[in-house]
Amino acid sequence: MLAPPSPPTPRNGERLSAGKWMLQQADSF
Repeated sequence: MLAPPSPPTPRNGERLSAGKWMLQQADSF
């Protein structure tokens, strides 16, 4: 499973958002 490309310097909020996004993707699968 590949993770979505992240910005060079992700902020805390963006990190949490990416985590939620990955969880949603895992749920859809």
